[in-house]
Amino acid sequence: MSRKYTLSEETKHKIGEVKKGKTLSDEHRKKISEARKRRKEKYGYINSL
Repeated sequence: MSRKYTLSEETKHKIGEVKKGKTLSDEHRKKISEARKRRKEKYGYINSL
């Protein structure tokens, strides 16, 4: 049986993972920084997501 999370349960789950000391992977961090660079080139400033 696959159980579907409601949004709040999913968020709690993610918060729990963060509290356990899991950090963003380097790959994810790289993607974020690349997206920021692209946004800066396109608009001339970095929008906060």
